[in-house]
Amino acid sequence: MMEFLYANRAPALPPEALAEVFDRLVWCLEDNGSVLLSVREDWLRSDDRERVEIALTMDEAYPFHSEDDMLQAFEAISARWPDLRGRCEQLIERRRTGR
Repeated sequence: MMEFLYANRAPALPPEALAEVFDRLVWCLEDNGSVLLSVREDWLRSDDRERVEIALTMDEAYPFHSEDDMLQAFEAISARWPDLRGRCEQLIERRRTGR
């Protein structure tokens, strides 16, 4: 579903717009969005900056089941795209503080 929506999104759609749709879908699906969240994790490990940005913008659940997995993925993202480091750090802090 995420891949279909991504492939058919409107031109110049900002990452926040599609991330908002995905966040809403998480709560609308019978599996509590577990498949969507798994795809999100794949996107965060991908080499596709647009997918990474959308996945980083999603707010309804922390990415990855473990903090260690999240830290590993975010280190790679920050090394590849330094301008995304701030969002990665924000998500790490939110997870650690529970906010």
